[in-house]
Amino acid sequence: MEMKAKVLFQTRSDLFDNFGGDTVQILRTKSELEALGLEIQISFDPSQDVGGFDIVHVFNLLRSSEALLFIRNARSQNKPVALSPIYWNTSEFEEKGRFIPPWRPRPRLTTAATQARERLSSLRETHERSCRKLALTLSDIVFPLAEAERSLLINDFDLGDHRFHIVHNGADLPGQPTGSRCGEQFGSLGDFVLCPGRIEDRKNQLGLIMAMRGSGLKTVIIGAAPNSDYFYACQEAADHNVVFLPQMPGNELMGAYKAARVVATPSWFEVAALVNLEAGLSGCHIATTDRSSAPEYFGELASYCDPSDIDSIRRSVFQEYERPRDGALRRFISDNYTWRRAAEQTVAAYEALLSGGRRSIPKGEEERALGELALIADDLEMLESLLSTKVGTAVRDCTDRPDLSRFAGLRHQVYHRTRRLMDAAAAKTGEGVIAHLSRSLAAILLARELLSYDRAYYGALITVENPPERMRPGRCYWLKFVIQNTGGLTWGAAGLCANPVNLAYRWRDSEGRLVIADGLRTPLPFDLAAGREIHLLATVVAPTDPGLYTLELHLVHESAAWFEEKGLAPVRLNVLVCE
Repeated sequence: MEMKAKVLFQTRSDLFDNFGGDTVQILRTKSELEALGLEIQISFDPSQDVGGFDIVHVFNLLRSSEALLFIRNARSQNKPVALSPIYWNTSEFEEKGRFIPPWRPRPRLTTAATQARERLSSLRETHERSCRKLALTLSDIVFPLAEAERSLLINDFDLGDHRFHIVHNGADLPGQPTGSRCGEQFGSLGDFVLCPGRIEDRKNQLGLIMAMRGSGLKTVIIGAAPNSDYFYACQEAADHNVVFLPQMPGNELMGAYKAARVVATPSWFEVAALVNLEAGLSGCHIATTDRSSAPEYFGELASYCDPSDIDSIRRSVFQEYERPRDGALRRFISDNYTWRRAAEQTVAAYEALLSGGRRSIPKGEEERALGELALIADDLEMLESLLSTKVGTAVRDCTDRPDLSRFAGLRHQVYHRTRRLMDAAAAKTGEGVIAHLSRSLAAILLARELLSYDRAYYGALITVENPPERMRPGRCYWLKFVIQNTGGLTWGAAGLCANPVNLAYRWRDSEGRLVIADGLRTPLPFDLAAGREIHLLATVVAPTDPGLYTLELHLVHESAAWFEEKGLAPVRLNVLVCE
């Protein structure tokens, strides 16, 4: 397949900082298209000069305002636009699947405040839908990941006369797991159910845990937990057969895929989950949500569940657990859903775009839609300003009376408020916006200063469950810990803050000399609030030489200090390393 073209990929600005499925899709598509002879560049600049490109390809309607800027910029320079929306209707999830912690009392609001919040929610939904519809309307061709996504786009945005070209997701043929000696630990679990991905309400790990209670099947959940309340609920519901592991890179996750019998993904919605394709190529069976394009991808080679029905989730997992391992799913995916096949479909779509001409937009339609968006945006700004006054008051009160534990809870609100102001400052100029932004940034600096107080931050209690007395040389072990934050401030988790708290270890020989000074890190899956505790499964690799050793277990405030340096003694275990 020969095509000579220069294509500009444009997408969300945090593509590499906030790694997701679209990051994988963009990078693997870019690599395979370049192998087919196309020239690809990635840009996050909404005012990019696109004169030297044949096509502008925009990805992801999650941030519809950003995508709309890319599309309008390309059209203003008379360049054809392809859009990969990665879209699914989330209304059922918002209505039924959102997790509301039962232990958190709901704020008592006046009738006027309640009405204002409801109005704000409605405006946000209207603004998002209008941005998405305009972005789709202005695109010359749309690349859904499946027929199911195409049908949703037509129904939700009235796109009956639009040009579509389906481009499926792909996956790499799995190689040997690398980067860790811990693959054997997965094998020691026997046949188990694996659920990889962010631990959050949309992914519905809580539904899976409830479905597997009393089943006797080991369930391994791997991922970061951006919502600590949801993670606590999952831990509370889990029985002794559920194992939680922190997020791990793909080369290590491959070891989990190869050892697992079933990968379960009972999400409230997915478009075309890469994890299912990767797991299937690794030899796993798949039990996944029916709110996705998975039935179109896998047909009768997988089982599907209703994410709102615990019995349905359980049935789908057991159907796949009992399915004979015949390699049919692996062969089917390798024949139909590789990244090379996805690139070939993309090239065919580009050829259709260049040969079919530009999509004509009715005169005045773009201007009318932009006018409506401007009115909605003005209402949104007014309501957000009104409803954010309590945050500003709390920050001023905190400045006058620095109550550390209270400020730890407010810093997240201040952060998100500042982000909104930064977005506003990018769209507007004026002393009012900049002054307001400066005040919020000053509050962030105050937060950093307050968080530096040692006695408020470096307090912890570490307990090891069933500490080992013997280990084999060079082997990898999982140790169970209970870690309690006894300080007055929240510890940040990796991926959620710049200086996270991690669990680490050191090995000393029988004479007290350091043998391993800086062992593997085990990150916290979520921010750990003051007074809260977490059950954590940590990875420890034994020294390679036999002998009597002391294993020291530490907490580390990355790029700041080891807790030991601030007065917290590590937990010490005597371990005999021998064959």
